[in-house]
Amino acid sequence: MHTSPTTSPTPPPRRSPWIDALPWAAAAMVLACFLWLALGSYFVRAFSDCYNWLLYARDFPREFTRSRWPYGYPLFLRGAIAVAGPYWVFLANLPVMVALFAVVSWLGTMFPRDGGGGASPAFRPIPFSWAFLSVWVVVLAADVRSFPRYLNPYRDPLSYVLLMTSVGLFVRSLASPRPRLRAWGVAASGALLGLASSVREPSLLMVVPLCIHGILAWRAGLRSGDGSAVRIPFWGTVLPFAAGLALALVPFLVQTYLATHQVFLPPQASMESNVVPGSHFDAQTFRRVGGDAWRHYLRYEPWLLLLAAAGVVAAVRRRDRFALAVVFPAAAIYAVFYSFYWTFVLRYYYVSVLFLSLLAGYAIQSLLAHLAARWPRRGPAAGRLLLLLAACAASARLLAYRAGPDARLHQVPQARAMLSAFRAACPGADHIYAGRYLCEWLDWFGPCPSSPLPSYPTEEGNACHTLRALLGPRLDRGETLYFATWNGSRDGEPDACFLRRALDRVPAATIDADGLRAPDYARGLVWIYRIAPWTSRRTDLAWTVPAPGPHGSAYWYMLDAGDWPETAPGVPAAPATVAVDGVPLPDPVPRGGAWVGGVEPAPGGDADAAPAARAVVATVAADHPLPREMALLTGSLDTPLDIDFRLYSAFDHDWRWSGELMPRDERWHHGVRICSSATFELPVPCPSLAAVVLEWEVLSARNFPTVRVPFAIYEGDTLLVSTLLPGDRNVVRLVTPLPWDPSRASRTIRFEVEEQPDPVVPGDTPVRAELYKVRIHRWPAAYPVEIPVGSPSDAIHALSGFHNREGRGDAAYRWTSGPATIAVYPPAAAAPVTLSIAYSTESIPPGADPADGIRVSWDGAPLPGAATSPDGHDWLWTATLPPDGLDGHTPHKILLDAPTWRPADHGSRDSRTLGVRLHRVTLSE
Repeated sequence: MHTSPTTSPTPPPRRSPWIDALPWAAAAMVLACFLWLALGSYFVRAFSDCYNWLLYARDFPREFTRSRWPYGYPLFLRGAIAVAGPYWVFLANLPVMVALFAVVSWLGTMFPRDGGGGASPAFRPIPFSWAFLSVWVVVLAADVRSFPRYLNPYRDPLSYVLLMTSVGLFVRSLASPRPRLRAWGVAASGALLGLASSVREPSLLMVVPLCIHGILAWRAGLRSGDGSAVRIPFWGTVLPFAAGLALALVPFLVQTYLATHQVFLPPQASMESNVVPGSHFDAQTFRRVGGDAWRHYLRYEPWLLLLAAAGVVAAVRRRDRFALAVVFPAAAIYAVFYSFYWTFVLRYYYVSVLFLSLLAGYAIQSLLAHLAARWPRRGPAAGRLLLLLAACAASARLLAYRAGPDARLHQVPQARAMLSAFRAACPGADHIYAGRYLCEWLDWFGPCPSSPLPSYPTEEGNACHTLRALLGPRLDRGETLYFATWNGSRDGEPDACFLRRALDRVPAATIDADGLRAPDYARGLVWIYRIAPWTSRRTDLAWTVPAPGPHGSAYWYMLDAGDWPETAPGVPAAPATVAVDGVPLPDPVPRGGAWVGGVEPAPGGDADAAPAARAVVATVAADHPLPREMALLTGSLDTPLDIDFRLYSAFDHDWRWSGELMPRDERWHHGVRICSSATFELPVPCPSLAAVVLEWEVLSARNFPTVRVPFAIYEGDTLLVSTLLPGDRNVVRLVTPLPWDPSRASRTIRFEVEEQPDPVVPGDTPVRAELYKVRIHRWPAAYPVEIPVGSPSDAIHALSGFHNREGRGDAAYRWTSGPATIAVYPPAAAAPVTLSIAYSTESIPPGADPADGIRVSWDGAPLPGAATSPDGHDWLWTATLPPDGLDGHTPHKILLDAPTWRPADHGSRDSRTLGVRLHRVTLSE
């Protein structure tokens, strides 16, 4: 009997230890670069969402039963605060992010290593460590620009760790041939998904890809060790998963019931009466928000999109169930879901980025497998080299985004220094009021509570009444209250204006915020005041009137004496006396608010002496308390005086209004809203010196573009101006001269708006008129009168027939659009006056230019004149006016007419109707 000789199998070639150690070393290098980026580029973000989560964690027992947010992340933060403290908690997400990268890389090992998911040895060229590194590199490099922001207390990373672990456990458990292990695994997966949903509610959307994968696995079954088929029980898988999910959701359902007394909607959805808060499921939102997301990733992470697309192609070719049933659907579902949010938020899309990173890692693994199969000897080495180069590129990308040594980041050392500065500036503080962000920072780090000032109008009164009603009792109880403002102007911030009008601000200290690197909370100097009740009976305000100008030394002033006095019903308000430059006003002032007056030229003096500046003092005195500081604004009569009606104006003019007005509040509108008829007492400083021109800013109070609201302005029975106010919420400027009356420093102006009989939308309010401000322009007192058309100063002159301003400086101009009306306000003349109109015909095609000159009318009568041009396109038209019609108090209108033409008729895309370029109108003796 012949027996064939036995041959011992050839042992596989021994692998060098460094080959197995190299990928882990490369992964450690990338991780070290990430930690270097995180510790050098983190910043303290103690406001907005982060502040809300920190407050929830700090007051967890109370907030659990009343908050609209899930309890999961605040519970985690509560433990993090106990371990890390109030400062380093702003890095609480750092270990969470590292865990997230590790979990996603673990998911990257779940792609099958052959086309059908079996155990064919033909497709096993990549060791586990290299597969792990391929995903690790991609995940770390993806969206690296946002890492420093994600390290702050946001709930997203924790929800993603739980979500990704749930996915991995579900996929691994379904692949197990042991029924009991499979059941416990899917139950644990459901529990983790429930916990993820208790951190961030949209995590529940992951049920859809898991169901797809589960159904496909149930239909395909498993292969046992001997090759026989093993069926996965349907209910034996669904019920454990559902039980784990339901059990983990119990605490969230308890919180939901305690906060809203129902369990069908999450607290936020129930409280905001919106099933998906912040989302608008319409095509317009999807196109806008989804387009913003697509453009962002196409600009900053195009390599991620390309690699993920390659991963999808590889998954389709190999019929990879995990990639096609779980990873790709999850990326698509979350991307579509967040595209219906009201605006693009980068961190919301990070969950899609994580799944795209898995697909990108799959593409890398497929490429390395192809290299190993195509070139068995050199392919694996080439693949390892490529992957190591990718690790180096990822490391370089991480290091590139690390903040340099000169970066001005508000980190823990700066936060500690800022708290020390506030403690020194606010000793014994019971409450510190400040603007948003700064107050949230102080409320978290500071030694006492902090909040914005309650400066909002109520049904009982204006913002000043609200402040006194809320802060007055606290001051009476002896509490120490402070106010901090940092906007660069003591009176520029609205809260500061209201506080000054209602209570005293006693300077306490200043803090240099620039040195504390806190641009989100404060910039420049932070002024800190102690809040106190009014105690002064007299306030002096001094300013300097410069040397005499065109009107001598005539100047206007505007001062604001706050909101006083509050009296009981039926008790008359105590007046105050005001003296300006030593001369008392003729009548006592009945209440606070803005007072407007004028300082006329000082009489007498040496005619040969050089003009000099002089000091002016306004003194306010009363038998009742007055504010210790009052706002003051002064200016020459050559500059417009702005009377601002808006809610946050530094000067309060509300006391000048009467009639049918709607109360203002910061939520809906800021100007004075007129219902039908209202009057305003208009101050006219130095009325005897010259007449004035009024420029009103008005708009519709509702946005109904198809509506035109009749609006008119009167003085007595004299109509000053009228218009059909368009309902498009755009400001309309109405310009009108005010008839001259040298004896009256106050004029009663009446406004009439025709109320719409039927609301445009059933149940809505009618369209109103909303007034923002009036500018009081003084007429010129001497020649020449020059109107630079195209500059902002042409506002009161260019009445009609003009396009928008174009050009800059001396080259500024406006195109006429047909007959153009120009208003002029010349002073009285003793000799003939020359009217000059500078215009240009440049760019006007032959045949359309006014070859015989423009036609001009003066107050409706044709005015003969002549046009000259040195170059054929820059023209100067001149005419002579007799002096007898120029009395210094009557406005005049110039009508300029030129042939019109359309650039669209000459091959241009400009569809306007144009005349000539008007540059300048001048009147000179």
